[in-house]
Amino acid sequence: MTEEDRSVPLTRLPAAIWILMAVGTALPAVAFGLIRGWSTLGDLDAVTLAWLAGLTLVHEGTHAAAWKWASGLPWSAFSFGFSWKALTPYCHAREAMPVRAYRMGSLAPLVLTGVLPWFAAVATGDGSLGVASSVLIGGAAGDVWVFFRIRDLDDRALVRDHPENAGCVVLRPD
Repeated sequence: MTEEDRSVPLTRLPAAIWILMAVGTALPAVAFGLIRGWSTLGDLDAVTLAWLAGLTLVHEGTHAAAWKWASGLPWSAFSFGFSWKALTPYCHAREAMPVRAYRMGSLAPLVLTGVLPWFAAVATGDGSLGVASSVLIGGAAGDVWVFFRIRDLDDRALVRDHPENAGCVVLRPD
């Protein structure tokens, strides 16, 4: 098998990811403020921090659950940790899977821990959840970047999650 690395070290993410992260956080927060009123936006209080911590853990768990569901890999194929270099939690799939499954697992946290909670925050006027979900939408910028790095691959291609970097390794038959 020939391997093609489509990853980047977490400490050297492209500027575009940082811009997408900032815009991805600011736009939903501003939209929330315009819809529900600026005074309803949560402060960085204990409730907001609890939402952030909880949604961040669910974000990583969503990667594993979506990958498992879409690929059929066993739960033992997934591990979780925290990168002290990049100051970020992570989920890692240790076994190869079809790229379609990897794409689904890459974007699932954006929807389940960012977009859906944001709509719930708008519907209920929960400013703390509004802030936390906005941060999680922006925080999925790296996942969106990974998705676009592999968008050109045939759905049947196999990929292996990179053990240290953001992204994956494409496995091609010789």
